[in-house]
Amino acid sequence: MEITGRLVLARDVVLMPVRTLARRVREEMGANAGEVAVTRPNTRAPSVVIDAASAALLARFSEPQTIADAVRMHAQDNLAGAEELLISAFPLLVFCYQGKLLIPPGSIAGDAILPSLAWASASGASQCCHASGRWWTPRCIGHATPGRGAGLR
Repeated sequence: MEITGRLVLARDVVLMPVRTLARRVREEMGANAGEVAVTRPNTRAPSVVIDAASAALLARFSEPQTIADAVRMHAQDNLAGAEELLISAFPLLVFCYQGKLLIPPGSIAGDAILPSLAWASASGASQCCHASGRWWTPRCIGHATPGRGAGLR
């Protein structure tokens, strides 16, 4: 499917108002309370912080529709010019499409992304990891804490 077709937000995409985050986290992100964080859990794609108007446009994709229809409706509701809105929003929409946040309806790309070890546990497979041609079994997985990474021991 092309970006010109109907698109919908993947089911596990989260639009989280930044004001709901702790002040320290907002400061680390360099985000303002009126902005919105957009993330898809368990992906390698980074979370992004966008303004509230951009988040409202993305939220229109909770139901499948074309970019043209979403932009037209958003422009009408906000008394804005559709062409100007499309020009300013297009880089964000392309980013969301390429990052599989916006997907064709019914696409398997919309399935929730499971962490690798959770998938291995759920499938009954051995909890092994592969890197650089070697296999190993993790004995302990640490929890990430601010300023410290998690690692295998």
